[in-house]
Amino acid sequence: MTAKIAVVYETNGKIARVCSGSEEGVKLTLEQDGRSFLYVDNHPEENSYIADGKVIAMPTKPSENCDFNYGTKTWDYDLTGAKREAWIRVKLSREADECGTFTWNDNTFQCNEHSQRKLMLTMQRALIDSSLSMAWTLADNTVKTFSSADYLNIGTAMSTHINACHEKAKDLRTKINAATTQDELDAITY
Repeated sequence: MTAKIAVVYETNGKIARVCSGSEEGVKLTLEQDGRSFLYVDNHPEENSYIADGKVIAMPTKPSENCDFNYGTKTWDYDLTGAKREAWIRVKLSREADECGTFTWNDNTFQCNEHSQRKLMLTMQRALIDSSLSMAWTLADNTVKTFSSADYLNIGTAMSTHINACHEKAKDLRTKINAATTQDELDAITY
């Protein structure tokens, strides 16, 4: 039994599938598929296309934000995809900053989601009990005692920090939307 390899491709040269197996099985698959095909000696490289009855390797992809244009046989820059990736990058940086730390009165507080919830509960308690005096573990693991008024101010500082992170990201989103090249997008950092 002779093994065969066939490449099924679209009219624009895009490889749709590779069939391999017995000559009889490949022939049956090709008949059922109905698209153009080409018998080859080896499986084609991943980034290949068909032109003039041959498997052709695509040129090197210039950046992640390019799509192969089978009409021109070149890579086209995908500005929309690049902007989407830039925004994802900014959001990840914003989240890291937002959930990092913030400072109030030279005290550095953790600002991860757990710490935010814990501080919100303590602020609620401070609103109910103005005589509250409670210890808090700071980001450097030192422990300090704060009053009700302090906790309300600490909560305000946390809220201001989170809002500043979102405002910074919002400004960067405006720059991303206005960008027209990959270099402009690469220059946008959080």
